[in-house]
Amino acid sequence: MTQKIITQTNMRETNLMEVLQLIREHGEVTRRQLQQLAGLSWGGISQIVSRLLEQQYLIEEKQGSAGPGRRPLVLKINKDRHFVVGIDVNKSCLTAVTLTLCNEQVEMIQAEADWKNRNTLLRSIYDLLDPLVEKYKEKGILSVGVSMQSMVDEAKGISICLEDCDGWENVPVREILFRRYELPVFVTHDPDCLVASNVAAFGQNVILFRIDYGIGMSVYRDGCFYKGTGLLEIGHTLVGEEGETLAAYATIPGIEKRSGMKIEKMIHMKPEFLETYLSEAARYLATAIINTAILFQIDQILVCGKMMEIHSMFFCALEQQIQEKKEKIRDYLPKGELHLHAYDVNKAAAGAALIALETRMHTVTANQEKWTDEESNYEECKFQSIE
Repeated sequence: MTQKIITQTNMRETNLMEVLQLIREHGEVTRRQLQQLAGLSWGGISQIVSRLLEQQYLIEEKQGSAGPGRRPLVLKINKDRHFVVGIDVNKSCLTAVTLTLCNEQVEMIQAEADWKNRNTLLRSIYDLLDPLVEKYKEKGILSVGVSMQSMVDEAKGISICLEDCDGWENVPVREILFRRYELPVFVTHDPDCLVASNVAAFGQNVILFRIDYGIGMSVYRDGCFYKGTGLLEIGHTLVGEEGETLAAYATIPGIEKRSGMKIEKMIHMKPEFLETYLSEAARYLATAIINTAILFQIDQILVCGKMMEIHSMFFCALEQQIQEKKEKIRDYLPKGELHLHAYDVNKAAAGAALIALETRMHTVTANQEKWTDEESNYEECKFQSIE
């Protein structure tokens, strides 16, 4: 086997991360197995493992086996040190989670978001993150992932806008949180976070729609996300006969404006009235979903968000509309099929944490040197399911 040359510089950088990633992907491994997987010299592996053990990224213990003979020592991720935090910033609520390096969720907390203006929303974010960061910082926090609704500039870590939040324009979320917590921060569009949290369950081609106070959309094809600020803002596409947008029919604010009544009031006072608007929303949304599936040639569709929770009939109506419409254009659908799945919207925070973890593992070293705020790309990361 051709072995890589180990120098002090690349051992501290690339090889440290490669070895840690290998253990994350393969689970328990012996040093000899790890050497074969990494293609490094025995001396190089020994030095890297020693550093990772010293920094408490790894633990080494005897392999659990009831068989005869001497049990070998195996390396595994230390689940009690080095965490990543994720937060989903959404009008419906704020959700924050903590993950281990094994993608296991340790804790999840939620709180209402004060959406009045920029300052009140930032204070809501601080109130949720402050105790979480304080709780885990002594054990090590590698990074913070932020899932943001509406348009974001991920390269610069900027949230471009949030409807109904006064003064929230081009807010440098990454810079603000980096200064407060002195941790690497990665800001991602929330639909991508939802897909990343469990993409392994649906294969390499997935489209996700998050439908609540707006319509977020993510397209994941052949292992990559379709990226571009404002590129997938499907809620702004025209669908109505009088030029209305999809958001005017298929979001909570859109239904409330068209009906002249709050959703909560309709649920209790006029449920049949609400069902009429939800059926209309399902009809327009089904058309948008089918058109998107044809455009990207993807047959796995995930839907989630507050609209799914308003009434049990909404998902059923949406599924029925899709079944009826797809019969007419089956020849244009990928494999002639379209599969609709209801998805857990609470996974956005975990997905943000996972993206932050994978991105940092690809861009910085494990030796806790000062992190530099460089543009990074999670397109190349391989996402595993959140446990």
